[in-house]
Amino acid sequence: MSRKHPFTEYRNSCTPPLSQAELAQLLGVYRSYVSRVESGERQVGYKKLAVFAKKTGLAPEALRPDMAKTFREAAE
Repeated sequence: MSRKHPFTEYRNSCTPPLSQAELAQLLGVYRSYVSRVESGERQVGYKKLAVFAKKTGLAPEALRPDMAKTFREAAE
């Protein structure tokens, strides 16, 4: 079983749950962007990480696990 993308988990945890279009509006992007990120077709761009993390409360490391080492080094 594959793990759901943090965007999907975030949308489903909201009351009421958000649609992809509603999350896209919150983040200031197109719905197709959210769809492609959730499906794994693309990754969140590095420049958008801080904004998305702030607006959703998700950790940047959750949105870009491949960059976790970079985040740890920047915090040191």
